[in-house]
Amino acid sequence: RGDAAFQVKMKECLHRGLFGPENAVFKAEGLLVPPRYLASYIASAHIGVIQEWLNGGAVEPPEDIARIISGMTIKGPLFAAGIRQKPDA
Repeated sequence: RGDAAFQVKMKECLHRGLFGPENAVFKAEGLLVPPRYLASYIASAHIGVIQEWLNGGAVEPPEDIARIISGMTIKGPLFAAGIRQKPDA
């Protein structure tokens, strides 16, 4: 139930990390969607998982939540749900 500015800052930080001029994870020209939408989607998913974790009493260690977020981000929610057997290569 924190400050809404946190979400904006997290999205901006993620956008810089994913697409910034230094050590960019993705190249904007190879994307199927505009960079701002991809960064917003990923940041919103991360924020949602963190909020759920906090609202549930933060029972799991932070390292487990980091693994959950990383796994869903890298492999996708359909893989995490057991719908897709293998993540796309």
